[in-house]
Amino acid sequence: MLDIHIKKQIKSVRGETALEVQAHFKNEAITGIYGNSGEGKSTLFNIIAGLSSPEYGTLHYNDLVWLDSVKEINLPTQKRNTGYIFQTNSLFPHFTVKENILFAVKNENQHEVAVSELLSQVDMEGMENRYPHQLSGGQVQRIAIARALAQKAQIILMDEPFSALDLEIKQKLYSFIKVFKKKYNLMILIVTHDINDIFYLCDEVLWIKNHKTTGTIPIDEFKKEIELKLRNL
Repeated sequence: MLDIHIKKQIKSVRGETALEVQAHFKNEAITGIYGNSGEGKSTLFNIIAGLSSPEYGTLHYNDLVWLDSVKEINLPTQKRNTGYIFQTNSLFPHFTVKENILFAVKNENQHEVAVSELLSQVDMEGMENRYPHQLSGGQVQRIAIARALAQKAQIILMDEPFSALDLEIKQKLYSFIKVFKKKYNLMILIVTHDINDIFYLCDEVLWIKNHKTTGTIPIDEFKKEIELKLRNL
């Protein structure tokens, strides 16, 4: 379980403001992070991953303290064991697909990674020896997903992972991610602007409104709020 309570100054279209998040994420859920552009969704991911620090806050994973601003505890990224799929291409250009996947895995665990099986699951069979420049944008994203999943990290953070993919590939990945998550009991958090990603994949949603949120809501409740919002447009 991941408990987070943070306050972080950010810049928005309205000027300086504060991102304030209080949330409790469950291991058994795939959680969507939803909100308008500029609400601080990616900033929240960076704080969880240890790439950014809030002015105030705490972050606990199970019994581990990752962040406590009062006690001056702030574990570095490499000690948080998170897998991060960025919105932009994060593959190493001079590594093959196989090398990119294995690079994310600790040396002692590399023999456990069935690269060909992972590539088959993301519809990229036979691509082990390709380089990133030989792939389309959608293929690059699928390799990034495979690489993060290969880590078997405690928490996988996906920032707009499906934005360049067509519907057929998305649906295959939805199924794959659900099966992989259940098999390894991973916590998966997904930032997306696409309502359908949340509807088809997520169990609960952290909805950031005006840079603030006080917890997740079940997917059924989120759907009802969205439907009500659409009727009132």
